[in-house]
Amino acid sequence: MDIGSNTSSLLTVDGTVALDGNLFITTNGSLNAGWYTLIENLGSDPINGFFSDIFFNGDLVTLAPIDGTNGGGAFAVGSWIFAISYAGQSDTGSLFGGNDLILRAHLIPEPASLAILGLGALAMMVRRRK
Repeated sequence: MDIGSNTSSLLTVDGTVALDGNLFITTNGSLNAGWYTLIENLGSDPINGFFSDIFFNGDLVTLAPIDGTNGGGAFAVGSWIFAISYAGQSDTGSLFGGNDLILRAHLIPEPASLAILGLGALAMMVRRRK
């Protein structure tokens, strides 16, 4: 499945969703922080099963389990943290309480960016005291 600014894949299913095998995710264009709905389950039943292996841009990733995601978890790639859920909500991007396959993407600020933000906050605090 492709994700990114150029195009993003979406599989819409109206019926039972049963998963097995591998999931291959490929970036297409630049990534945006937020969520990508990979499978929108129009039925009311939960997704059955999960992918045994997940590959991101050709590399196998290892999930750190996240409770309540029906077998999903989190993984890091470069300066991004991703969370995948088999119990997500496509309309809100929530990882919990639904029956869609959701991938959330969060950009991790670089240490230099965090340092600049910290210095800016410190300067504002010093300026406020005067």
